Amino acid sequence: MMLQNFSRAKYAVVHGLDLVNVPWADGGAVAVAITLSAWFKRVWTAAELNANQWKELSAKVLFRNANPERPDLVVKNLQQDILSFGPGALPDLAHLNAAQIIRGSWSRALTVQFYANYTCDRMG
Repeated sequence: MMLQNFSRAKYAVVHGLDLVNVPWADGGAVAVAITLSAWFKRVWTAAELNANQWKELSAKVLFRNANPERPDLVVKNLQQDILSFGPGALPDLAHLNAAQIIRGSWSRALTVQFYANYTCDRMG
Protein backbone atom coordinates (compact mmCIF):
# COMPACT_ATOMS: atom_id res chain seq x y z
CA MET A 1 0.00 0.00 0.00
CA MET A 2 2.73 2.46 0.94
CA LEU A 3 4.63 1.84 -2.30
CA GLN A 4 1.40 2.31 -4.28
CA ASN A 5 1.05 5.77 -2.73
CA PHE A 6 4.59 6.62 -3.81
CA SER A 7 3.95 5.35 -7.34
CA ARG A 8 0.94 7.68 -7.70
CA ALA A 9 2.65 10.68 -6.15
CA LYS A 10 3.67 13.60 -8.32
CA TYR A 11 6.64 14.28 -6.02
CA ALA A 12 8.55 12.43 -3.35
CA VAL A 13 9.77 15.02 -0.83
CA VAL A 14 12.76 14.26 1.36
CA HIS A 15 12.44 16.25 4.59
CA GLY A 16 15.10 14.88 6.90
CA LEU A 17 16.23 16.70 10.02
CA ASP A 18 19.86 16.08 9.19
CA LEU A 19 19.40 17.42 5.64
CA VAL A 20 17.49 20.57 6.55
CA ASN A 21 20.49 21.48 8.69
CA VAL A 22 22.80 21.29 5.64
CA PRO A 23 23.08 24.64 3.85
CA TRP A 24 22.40 24.39 0.13
CA ALA A 25 25.46 24.80 -2.09
CA ASP A 26 26.16 23.76 -5.65
CA GLY A 27 28.57 20.88 -5.93
CA GLY A 28 29.10 17.55 -4.32
CA ALA A 29 28.72 18.43 -0.64
CA VAL A 30 24.94 18.06 -0.67
CA ALA A 31 25.11 14.77 -2.60
CA VAL A 32 27.52 13.43 0.01
CA ALA A 33 25.23 14.73 2.77
CA ILE A 34 22.34 12.74 1.26
CA THR A 35 24.35 9.50 1.27
CA LEU A 36 25.19 10.07 4.94
CA SER A 37 21.65 11.06 5.95
CA ALA A 38 19.32 8.99 8.09
CA TRP A 39 16.79 9.01 5.23
CA PHE A 40 19.21 7.40 2.79
CA LYS A 41 20.28 4.73 5.27
CA ARG A 42 16.73 3.40 5.71
CA VAL A 43 15.80 0.21 3.90
CA TRP A 44 12.72 1.76 2.29
CA THR A 45 14.51 4.70 0.66
CA ALA A 46 15.43 2.76 -2.47
CA ALA A 47 11.94 1.29 -2.74
CA GLU A 48 10.40 4.76 -2.43
CA LEU A 49 12.56 6.11 -5.24
CA ASN A 50 11.83 3.10 -7.41
CA ALA A 51 8.08 3.23 -6.75
CA ASN A 52 8.14 6.81 -7.96
CA GLN A 53 10.08 5.45 -10.98
CA TRP A 54 12.40 8.43 -11.02
CA LYS A 55 9.76 10.46 -12.83
CA GLU A 56 11.12 13.67 -14.30
CA LEU A 57 11.41 16.27 -11.54
CA SER A 58 9.87 13.83 -9.07
CA ALA A 59 12.22 13.68 -6.07
CA LYS A 60 12.65 16.91 -4.10
CA VAL A 61 15.08 17.39 -1.22
CA LEU A 62 14.84 20.15 1.40
CA PHE A 63 17.98 21.97 2.57
CA ARG A 64 18.70 24.96 4.78
CA ASN A 65 19.03 28.25 2.94
CA ALA A 66 22.71 29.24 2.73
CA ASN A 67 21.70 32.86 3.30
CA PRO A 68 21.43 33.25 7.10
CA GLU A 69 18.99 36.15 6.65
CA ARG A 70 16.49 33.84 4.92
CA PRO A 71 15.06 31.21 7.28
CA ASP A 72 13.06 29.43 4.58
CA LEU A 73 14.08 26.02 3.31
CA VAL A 74 15.45 25.49 -0.18
CA VAL A 75 13.72 22.86 -2.34
CA LYS A 76 16.03 21.14 -4.84
CA ASN A 77 15.38 18.50 -7.46
CA LEU A 78 17.36 15.33 -6.77
CA GLN A 79 17.98 14.44 -10.40
CA GLN A 80 18.63 17.89 -11.88
CA ASP A 81 20.11 19.96 -9.06
CA ILE A 82 22.01 17.36 -7.04
CA LEU A 83 22.95 14.37 -9.22
CA SER A 84 23.58 16.23 -12.48
CA PHE A 85 26.73 18.02 -13.47
CA GLY A 86 26.64 21.24 -15.46
CA PRO A 87 27.74 21.24 -19.11
CA GLY A 88 31.50 21.43 -19.26
CA ALA A 89 31.72 21.12 -15.48
CA LEU A 90 34.26 18.81 -13.93
CA PRO A 91 32.66 17.41 -10.76
CA ASP A 92 34.85 16.44 -7.85
CA LEU A 93 35.37 12.79 -6.96
CA ALA A 94 33.10 12.99 -3.90
CA HIS A 95 30.23 14.27 -6.07
CA LEU A 96 30.76 11.53 -8.66
CA ASN A 97 30.85 8.82 -6.00
CA ALA A 98 27.82 10.13 -4.10
CA ALA A 99 25.79 10.43 -7.32
CA GLN A 100 26.73 6.88 -8.26
CA ILE A 101 25.71 5.57 -4.82
CA ILE A 102 22.35 7.36 -4.94
CA ARG A 103 21.61 6.20 -8.49
CA GLY A 104 22.76 2.70 -7.57
CA SER A 105 20.21 2.55 -4.77
CA TRP A 106 17.50 2.78 -7.42
CA SER A 107 18.67 -0.38 -9.18
CA ARG A 108 18.79 -2.24 -5.86
CA ALA A 109 15.22 -1.09 -5.29
CA LEU A 110 14.03 -3.42 -8.03
CA THR A 111 15.02 -6.37 -5.85
CA VAL A 112 13.41 -4.84 -2.75
CA GLN A 113 10.17 -4.11 -4.59
CA PHE A 114 10.04 -7.61 -6.08
CA TYR A 115 10.52 -9.15 -2.64
CA ALA A 116 7.91 -6.84 -1.07
CA ASN A 117 5.36 -7.66 -3.79
CA TYR A 118 6.10 -11.38 -3.59
CA THR A 119 5.74 -11.39 0.21
CA CYS A 120 2.49 -9.38 0.11
CA ASP A 121 1.04 -11.66 -2.57
CA ARG A 122 1.88 -14.75 -0.52
CA MET A 123 0.43 -13.29 2.68
CA GLY A 124 -2.69 -11.84 1.08
